[in-house]
Amino acid sequence: MPEQLGIYQLGQVSSLETRTYEICVSSNNCQLDSLIVTTGWDCNAYPTTVEEGAGCAEPDTLYLLPTEAELGMIILQPQEPDTVQLCDTVAYMLQLSSAKVGAIHDIHLLFELPEGMDYVPGSFQYAYPVPTNGADTLWRFNGDPQNLFGNQWQIVVSDLNDTLKNEGLPGTTQIGLNYLLVRFNATAGCGFTSGGAATFRSWAYGPCDVLTNYRFSPAEVVNVLPPVETYQTSLAVSADTLNPCREEQTAVSVSFTLHPNSVPTSASDSVRVIFPPGVSYVPGSYQPGANALPAEPFLETSNGQQIAYWDLQDGLAGGSTVAFSFEMKAVDAQQECRAYELVVQTFSSQTGLCIADNSNCDFRAVSAENRLDVQFIKPALSILSFSAEALASPPDSVLLSYSLSLSNGGESLRPGDTLRIGVYADDGDGDFGPADQWLFDILSTDSLPGGSSRTYQGQARIASGMACRLLAVVDPQRTCTCSPDVGPVVEAPLDQPFAQTRQACSGEVLTDVGPPALSNLQYEWLSLDGSNLGGFSALDTTPVNFQWPNTLGQTLNYRYVLRSIRGGLCYDFDTLSVAVFPEMRDSVAFVVCGGTSFNLSGPTGGSNYLWSPTTNLSDPTDPQTAVQPLSSPITYTLSYTDANGCPATYVASIQLTDCANNALGDTVWVDLDRDGVQDATEPGLPGVSVLLYQAANTTTPIASTVTDADGFYRFDTLPFGNYLLRFVRPAGYAPTAADQGGSDGRDSDADPLTGFSPAVFMTYGLTNYTLDAGYYPLAAVGDFVWLDVNRNGRQDGGEPGIPDLRVRLFSAAGSQLDSTLTDSGGAYLFDELEPDDYFLQFVHGSLPPNRQPTLLDAAPDSLDSDADPADGRTAAFSLSVGDSLLTLDAGFAPFAAIGDRVWLDENGDGLQNPGEPGIAGIRVRLFNAADQLLDSALTAPDGSWRIDSLFFGSYSLHFDTTGQQSGFALLGSPQDQGPDDALDSDADPLTARTATFTFDPSLGDDLSLDAGFVPQPCTLEAAGLADVQCNDGGTPTDPADDFITFRLNPSGVNLGSGYAVEVSAGSLSPVGASYGQAVDFALQAGSAGAGPVQLTLRDSTDAGCTLTLTLNDPGACSTPCQLTDAGLAQVSCHNNGTPEDPSDDRISFQLQPTGTGLGNAYSVSLSQGQVSPTSAGYGAPAAFLLEPGSAGSGNRTLTLTDEADPGCTLQVTL
Repeated sequence: MPEQLGIYQLGQVSSLETRTYEICVSSNNCQLDSLIVTTGWDCNAYPTTVEEGAGCAEPDTLYLLPTEAELGMIILQPQEPDTVQLCDTVAYMLQLSSAKVGAIHDIHLLFELPEGMDYVPGSFQYAYPVPTNGADTLWRFNGDPQNLFGNQWQIVVSDLNDTLKNEGLPGTTQIGLNYLLVRFNATAGCGFTSGGAATFRSWAYGPCDVLTNYRFSPAEVVNVLPPVETYQTSLAVSADTLNPCREEQTAVSVSFTLHPNSVPTSASDSVRVIFPPGVSYVPGSYQPGANALPAEPFLETSNGQQIAYWDLQDGLAGGSTVAFSFEMKAVDAQQECRAYELVVQTFSSQTGLCIADNSNCDFRAVSAENRLDVQFIKPALSILSFSAEALASPPDSVLLSYSLSLSNGGESLRPGDTLRIGVYADDGDGDFGPADQWLFDILSTDSLPGGSSRTYQGQARIASGMACRLLAVVDPQRTCTCSPDVGPVVEAPLDQPFAQTRQACSGEVLTDVGPPALSNLQYEWLSLDGSNLGGFSALDTTPVNFQWPNTLGQTLNYRYVLRSIRGGLCYDFDTLSVAVFPEMRDSVAFVVCGGTSFNLSGPTGGSNYLWSPTTNLSDPTDPQTAVQPLSSPITYTLSYTDANGCPATYVASIQLTDCANNALGDTVWVDLDRDGVQDATEPGLPGVSVLLYQAANTTTPIASTVTDADGFYRFDTLPFGNYLLRFVRPAGYAPTAADQGGSDGRDSDADPLTGFSPAVFMTYGLTNYTLDAGYYPLAAVGDFVWLDVNRNGRQDGGEPGIPDLRVRLFSAAGSQLDSTLTDSGGAYLFDELEPDDYFLQFVHGSLPPNRQPTLLDAAPDSLDSDADPADGRTAAFSLSVGDSLLTLDAGFAPFAAIGDRVWLDENGDGLQNPGEPGIAGIRVRLFNAADQLLDSALTAPDGSWRIDSLFFGSYSLHFDTTGQQSGFALLGSPQDQGPDDALDSDADPLTARTATFTFDPSLGDDLSLDAGFVPQPCTLEAAGLADVQCNDGGTPTDPADDFITFRLNPSGVNLGSGYAVEVSAGSLSPVGASYGQAVDFALQAGSAGAGPVQLTLRDSTDAGCTLTLTLNDPGACSTPCQLTDAGLAQVSCHNNGTPEDPSDDRISFQLQPTGTGLGNAYSVSLSQGQVSPTSAGYGAPAAFLLEPGSAGSGNRTLTLTDEADPGCTLQVTL
């Protein structure tokens, strides 16, 4: 059973029977692999090939999907806000888990501790596996995390445990083994920020080395004992994205409002901003706003992290707003492309007791904290492929030719931006590390738009022995990019040019065999095919000498390999072929007829011929000279240089005999019908060499001749003896079959393989004209492969040929017979073909990737393309005897890309100036000459765009600004300004459309099609003022704290992200807002009733873009309390249940007070005595009693007091 083919016999299966088969497959990659299953029955026989089996039934495809993976993170400790003594220890514990089926590896944990909290060295421990049976958890220490900068720490947790490092953390199929615990301690020491919280970020990679996900979570806050009374604020911050590669700056706005019940600010209160890595305050950019001090911030740097401090005014009361803004700048500090936190805190400086040494030290108590994500954006560079070849440059260097393909999945590299990719010599472990030696940098300042790729090619000269195993490395420390990337190890084959085919005469010494030696390489000569190594002067170096004798009569062909070893890691093999020619010392003895002339038959094809002696010779320098009649036997010796350039001799010994006339010969003909029989209409073939041999010696001919114009030849006056003829096959012809037709006078007597005739015995007077030879002409096919620039399927004048394209010749049955490459002009030819059926295939895989087969059969056959665009094959064709089919051509059309950039032309000059940003979100539409939409692209964040795979034609572009993301209303820039087409705007400013242009992809990509747009000036058109009201400040009877509230929702053209609001008097909260939403504002306490206020709205991006309006005063809304009438009634005497005893009589009465600005209740007091109850609510009569004995004791004074306003009273006499 041929299991290696994947064929398995299932045996007999009954009708309607169902069987289940389990197929176990291992996938060792992360591609979308598939398994094609074909079942069949009633086949003629059990299949022996996959193709046979596949014909039985329709196949089913089973897909093998890579498993999904996910990282989980839970903070186990602390689980609630923690309160500690100053210099006390805080314990942290986390659980990290594999939350899906797939295992995860390379588990990273990054944590940031609050300012002033110190990590305790040696405290980082992990537990894995974690017991689930109640046993004690085993904690292990295997190294501290790395302090990145500031108070950020990072560790690869999975590297702490061999199982996790080598196998990863299993998925949910192994519950209990799919999580681990980590813990560590930190101290809240001097300088600690009370109220701060640690933050944790983790990430990992799945089975396919793809980032699974990020986890982010803040821990609970940590406070210092004893509690500190701080001012209370609500904090608002705004920031942006930054590209550190371009050292971008952005404005940051900070505002906060003290809570109404906050304690006033003091001299120890401040605001601080903790910047992300590589980000710093821009000196002089500070802009103080409401209640902000004018001084520049105090700056400090802690472990590479900058912190800015601003002091606050003393005595700011509750409700006060503080606002300011500044700019920050990012530089490349090898940050990853992700969000980093900008931390803004309001705090007060305090002094506390450090329990570690019972000393007093400073700490900070946070009143408010805001963490804002600042997104870092950079080019995200990945190596797609890397290849290299080394060319020897003796004695100590090589010239390395490289090709690097790089993709950019992030921000675009603009023209002029420096790209630096390092190339290193691998130390043998296949990973990039400190032991790898830097060789050179691949440098470029060309653009690389986001979402595109580019190939960089060049050369570098390096020391020999180093260009072996190479690594291409994207290193964030050397070029600005999101993260490092290392390409696979590539071996650069070494080309050591030398003459790899050598020839020598027997015993001749060949010098300089092999290439010049390179330093730092080892060499070894090895045998191929059993070739003898004895001819080398040395086997462990190069170049060497070679010498070998050859007396065997035929050329000796030896093959060897030179193995070059570089650094013990790379092996290169160069072949050497040596042909040792034999010593040519031929001799022949034959008999000639006395008294007749004859020709010597010396070897031809050599040079420097000289016969000795020269007796009776017509020309002693002619190897086949005529010899005048001899009177006695003689021996002639021919000295000459053979065709191989070697010295040679030929000896002819001549004997004389009496002869009668005889002759041997006949015809060499063209056998047009290939039947082996001379037909009457088949012509003779002139110019064919015929050689005569003695039957006993088929090595050296004794005579030769050439067929005449009719194909006839003849040898006459031959001595008595046995002879053979050999017919030399003419070029372009093939021999016909021998001995056909039954007639020896009309058949072919030449063996098709050797050309020899049968032996013929010649006697005196015998004439034999029956030794013939037939040949038929062979066929040829070929023509032209060209670059069809305009893709019309026709060979137009000026369209060049394509060299070095592989053309394959197949039999009609599909067997490859031959292949060739087109020459420098694009021509190809297959000749000497037997009459048969064939087809061709033009292999366009050998072309650059931006070539596609052109249209099929779109012109006359001599000018069209005959290659099927799908597979490059021609239709089958037949070749007859002598056919020359030179009309099978193939055209390939080039395609390329167009594109470039849409930018914000800030100065309106129609040129791309440094610093002018791109515009994202603009749809670029491509139209053909008939104004039909063909394709479109959306500009990237840097404004770049690209449309690929475009053929020759006339096109136009339209730049649609509908979805653009510049934040401005746009107008078109002036068109075609300046001489540099790569910097101007090609779009009409009114229509945003280019003129029709002709694109020729044979010239490469056209990345000069730009469009500039000018931002319309910022205009605040309407404030959207609404809901102007008075707020009583929570004291409805006190107009002194009444304040005005109102709502703004401004609108306009080309606005920034937000606006600030300035007031002509007092203060405002908040001091600004973002556009696009209605926002409530409040003036300071007491503003209601103080008169109208002027508001100025100022755009946050364009400070000159303002709108001023008057806010009318709605007046105070609190009413002062005034009791106007007690509502005294039903004053009477109550006997207190003892009608006979006046001593306990009591006065009773009712009150129902009225007035304005009253609260909910009032109290009653007496000038003397007691009253019950002592208070009541407004709105209804309330009954009161005085103490026993009050009746009859005289009048009393009642004082009514409003409970909400103690100053609001009314006295009445009872």
